Order: sequence, then C-alpha cells, then structure tokens
Amino acid sequence: LGSNEAILGAVAAHLGVAVVSRHAMGHDPSALGLAVLRVQGFPIPSSWHLVWPRGKRPSPIAEVFRRYLMRAARPLARAVS
Repeated sequence: LGSNEAILGAVAAHLGVAVVSRHAMGHDPSALGLAVLRVQGFPIPSSWHLVWPRGKRPSPIAEVFRRYLMRAARPLARAVS
C-alpha cells in the first residue's frame, strides 16, 4: 500500500496487522478503529542520517535547519546511550 493512511485503513477494515509509526496513528488510534499491541522487541530502534552532496555547501536556511536538528537530537542520543 502506498501511504500510512492506506495501511491504517486496511488494518481498520480487518484486513490484517501492520507495523507503522506511533506518530502516524495520531492521538487516538481507537477513534480510527485501531488498537496498539504490546509486542516484545518493540519499538524497533531506528537511525536518522543527515546527508548532502560532497563538496557542496548547504544554503543558509539548510545550515540553520541542520544546526536545529543536531541540537534537537542531543537529548535523544543521550536517552539511547
């Protein structure tokens, strides 16, 4: 299926189960006809990476955004370590 909404709709229609981001379900999954299951080994840890072309300087706004992301990630990195 091509989107989180389509996946959630299929699950709500009792077509199966899915693994999606908790964020994708919004504040009240039950309002969508969904249930969050507790599964051993979840949540699945994931990594994020910032990439840009080698030798190319980011635009000023891209650099501001990069700095923001790096600052925002510090508390998360401490929580994982």
